[in-house]
Amino acid sequence: MSYCRKEGKDTIIFATEDVLSSPSTTQLQPDDPQDLDTSNAGAILPNGEINWDCPCLGNLPNGPCGSSFREAFSCWVENKDNEEAFADKCFENFTTWENCLGEHRDIYRQTDEKMSEADNELKEMDQNSDIKSISDKESTSNRAIAAASAVSADQ
Repeated sequence: MSYCRKEGKDTIIFATEDVLSSPSTTQLQPDDPQDLDTSNAGAILPNGEINWDCPCLGNLPNGPCGSSFREAFSCWVENKDNEEAFADKCFENFTTWENCLGEHRDIYRQTDEKMSEADNELKEMDQNSDIKSISDKESTSNRAIAAASAVSADQ
């Protein structure tokens, strides 16, 4: 016969082989969404919200350029499926963020190999492309898409 014994803060359960070999009849309650840890669920949660606690974003949402990153990344999330809308609506946000990063190079250094790889891929794409960038706006949009894609790929 199975039984439980409480010792201090612990509960010790003694179970017979018969009890352990039969299927469990325990009904688990559904998880409360408030209790789930979403810190490692990726930058974009299944419901479409941005997970600012994702380790894949590193320190980008914080620090002196945090607000400009949040605005640029939010714009990218909203318009990532439409390149034209992205270029029109997000160009200024990414330019502001890029300028801020330039002003704070001591904090936001590109030490991450993935960002260096993304930069190299962009340079290679520019060199191999038959169509050169028409404007600074298009070039910045491409860099912004690549940076956002690199963050998204880490999910």
